Amino acid sequence: LILGAGPIGMLATFLLRADGVETTTVARQDQTSIKAELVEACGGRYLNVRKTPLRDIKERYDFILEATGSASVAFDAMHLIGTNGVLCLTSVTGGGTKKEIEVDKLNFEFVLGNKVILGIVNANRSHFVQGFQDLERINAIWPNLLLRVITRRAPASDFRRVLDRDPVQIKTTIRFSEIHQQA
Repeated sequence: LILGAGPIGMLATFLLRADGVETTTVARQDQTSIKAELVEACGGRYLNVRKTPLRDIKERYDFILEATGSASVAFDAMHLIGTNGVLCLTSVTGGGTKKEIEVDKLNFEFVLGNKVILGIVNANRSHFVQGFQDLERINAIWPNLLLRVITRRAPASDFRRVLDRDPVQIKTTIRFSEIHQQA
């Protein structure tokens, strides 16, 4: 289960699908969004959490990757971890969000279910080398799919607008010079 369909969620979806793993990606946009389209293009399943909230999902998952930027979403998904399952947190969140949880129930389920929550950071050279290899593999399986993750290209003069959050967009790039195509 991939929580979030931004750049990290999309790349995780593509990688898991490239390895033949059944993958469900959840986000807030509807089935006609570019996010849903890209998930389905690689053979994944897309769920709109506005229509199917996390609390209504009945499946249990061996692996859940949180890529939403919301610690609250990660905690809402803890009940979806299956026996021997892992919830992997990738977001660095700040603020003071509070959430009430049943700690005894959580402790019971995690200990007897042998469940794990871990946080990760990819930061050394070997991760970047592996990342390039994975991107090449994804592109070989689904040509041009990765290019479609870049949903907005903006000139450098628009840099302030680029920082505005737009949940419909996946990844925005900034052009520092125009590339002129010859006819």
